[in-house]
Amino acid sequence: MYQHSVEKIRYQLESQGFTNIADFSKNGDEPYFVKDTIHIGWLGWLAFDKVVNPFLSNPTTAPSYHMNDRFFSQDWADYDGNIKDFQ
Repeated sequence: MYQHSVEKIRYQLESQGFTNIADFSKNGDEPYFVKDTIHIGWLGWLAFDKVVNPFLSNPTTAPSYHMNDRFFSQDWADYDGNIKDFQ
């Protein structure tokens, strides 16, 4: 269920033009990566800095985002099938 939620979030972001995604969803069981359920730990901050620093340090042309209101719907929130089949 957790990985399905992660896939939904990634699909939602990528389909709207967000391509710089720092995905740490598989690092939660590493010691010191997370402090508790909502706080990143010191090892998590190091990983975060390594991923985000190049994005912030090397300016690029602003991307074009295409916001899709479908992702605010209850249908999307409840959807549990194949993400690419969502209409």
